[in-house]
Amino acid sequence: MVVAWWAAHRFGYVRGALNGQQVELLVPTSVRDHSQHRIGYVRDLVARPMGVGMELAARRADGTEFPAEIALAPLRIEGSLLVLAAVRDITERKRAEAKFRSLLEAAQNTSVRVTPDRLIHVVTQPPVRPFVHKASPPCRPPP
Repeated sequence: MVVAWWAAHRFGYVRGALNGQQVELLVPTSVRDHSQHRIGYVRDLVARPMGVGMELAARRADGTEFPAEIALAPLRIEGSLLVLAAVRDITERKRAEAKFRSLLEAAQNTSVRVTPDRLIHVVTQPPVRPFVHKASPPCRPPP
């Protein structure tokens, strides 16, 4: 693996520490079969996001993990195959999504609409007062 110094720094490594290492060093230990995914990718080389529909994570030098989006792209240079991986830490986005979700769950009578231009509209309806009917005493026929 060849890693730009600033990318290594984001993972908590010093410059050059990741060069020549296996990419599995950056993969959470819970993903034991990552090498099989890597082999599968080499069989079907195409630029694409990794793990569509899955929650992905990456691992820092200290062993902590963070939620990540990862995109892969094959690159051939002088007959050698390289795979470029762009890793984005999405911790803040996940926090914002969780906060938004909890706000919606806490609000009653709320609807959310997302417009085609990706604007979010939250509409809260006033609570509806339940209709209560007090029953009259039963009617008796006149004597």
